[in-house]
Amino acid sequence: MSDQKISALLTLSLLSAPIALPASAPSYNHIKSSPTISSEDTFSSQRASVRRMKLLLAAPPMLQPASTSVSAFQEQAAYIRPSSANHIDAPLPLETSSDQVVGIYGNILYPEDQELAQKKKLFDWIEAYSKDSSIPFPLSPEEFNDISLYRLERLPFSQMISKYFAMRVQNRLLDGQSLEISLEKASQETLIWSQEIIQKIPTLEGRYEVLIARLIQCTNRAEQTVDNAAKIIRENPKEALQSLLENKSELIGPPLTWDMRTDVFKQMIDKVISVSPNSPYFLALQEVTPQALSDLKQTLADRDLQWISFNHVSGKMTLAPRQEEVLGEATGFTSTLALSRDLEILKVDLGDLPTESGSVRKILGVRVRNTHTNEIFTIFSTHTDHKIQNDIYARTAAKIHEFATRFFQDAPNEQRFVIGGDLNVFEQLGGDKYVERLRELFTGSKDFRETDYYAPTPIAWNSFIGRSEGPFSPRISKDGIMDPNALDQVIVGNGITLQSAAREAAVYNESGKLLDYYKERDEYIVNLQKRITFSDHFFSIVRFK
Repeated sequence: MSDQKISALLTLSLLSAPIALPASAPSYNHIKSSPTISSEDTFSSQRASVRRMKLLLAAPPMLQPASTSVSAFQEQAAYIRPSSANHIDAPLPLETSSDQVVGIYGNILYPEDQELAQKKKLFDWIEAYSKDSSIPFPLSPEEFNDISLYRLERLPFSQMISKYFAMRVQNRLLDGQSLEISLEKASQETLIWSQEIIQKIPTLEGRYEVLIARLIQCTNRAEQTVDNAAKIIRENPKEALQSLLENKSELIGPPLTWDMRTDVFKQMIDKVISVSPNSPYFLALQEVTPQALSDLKQTLADRDLQWISFNHVSGKMTLAPRQEEVLGEATGFTSTLALSRDLEILKVDLGDLPTESGSVRKILGVRVRNTHTNEIFTIFSTHTDHKIQNDIYARTAAKIHEFATRFFQDAPNEQRFVIGGDLNVFEQLGGDKYVERLRELFTGSKDFRETDYYAPTPIAWNSFIGRSEGPFSPRISKDGIMDPNALDQVIVGNGITLQSAAREAAVYNESGKLLDYYKERDEYIVNLQKRITFSDHFFSIVRFK
């Protein structure tokens, strides 16, 4: 289906249901500071902060043993391990019929390494400018669009000020000046330098204004920053200078680069579809940025998929990479769905969901017809808020149901549905009640695993692994068993008949080869423990009629 037709379907949907989208929305993705998230010095991005929170909340109590027994699994909430799930530790079996549909839901973990590379250019320029003020600004407007507004608003320029100050102090000490004279002179030089940096930023609109505002904010606090650094240096000059001058790189290298991950993604999709070769299928994906969308389209070009994608910032169809009509659009997350050609698109609608974090939240609904059977059903995909306060779970469940009810109004006899995504269901914050409420609102709905559920035992009751190997990550025992969690959910209802389900972690090795748990078990577990997976979320796979 062409972009024009998809846009027309959405327009018709909005005309028939004018309350589906509010008149206004936040101008860009933005996450406000949270008391559970560390400062900018620890986390410099919106996504890092979100993942830190997920790790904090997905982690079990620290007194719990590192390995989890079967009895401990059975004590988990029903939304983590449904009692009626028939878990089978085996690969998803071959199904050659065309009457079953395959749905694949997953948070892809956006290509952060590309954004960090542009951010490094910016930092390298600031450092180089401290030595040679003739060096021009390093990023073109297009390259600058690769850096999210969140990163710019929290650019740790204060760290650069401290580093420049330490460099000037060290140079004066090497010239034989006393510590106090070095601190005094370096302080004066640093305050002048921090003001000069601002003059070098191009006087353009958009992200340049955001960057300049951030630099001004840090420069206004430069005297305090320098005073704090001077105090530390006085206490222990050698160690303090070494620490302040240390180069800390945030760059992400192989095997976790986006280029390697996209190839692994294709291997995973090929693997899943190979056991349902005649089935229609769809991919419901979260955290897809415009650049990621372009890359995934190219990666899966041989599958000739129909792509539907709406940018959360603009509420409109996703533009090409680095392009934006609304500030922040070029790095905004999208609601993205890819469908095989034997699923005919009948209706498209987009709605807003509540947010406490400030990050724009949407739900996408797409009605389709299976051309093999003429059966009609609706796919809902969403990524709900991670900041759990002010009854956000209850409000979100109500809005999801309200959106679905409105979506079905023009076809009351066509209410079969599958809904899922990254719902940020945290056990410690009442996630069980969230899922329970959704199930109550969608009467008769089922968890996608309430059937024959095929998954390797180590990952069977998990949907989130995290990238960090720190103390807040879901732990992995020596035999690969992970602490249970279920941040991601998929439910079906109103006449959908489950056939089978599966979970895929997309574990791969450092050469970029997708690993098969049943053929390469030892290597699989080793790389699972290293958290070398396509995403920090696992994929939920459902086969249904």
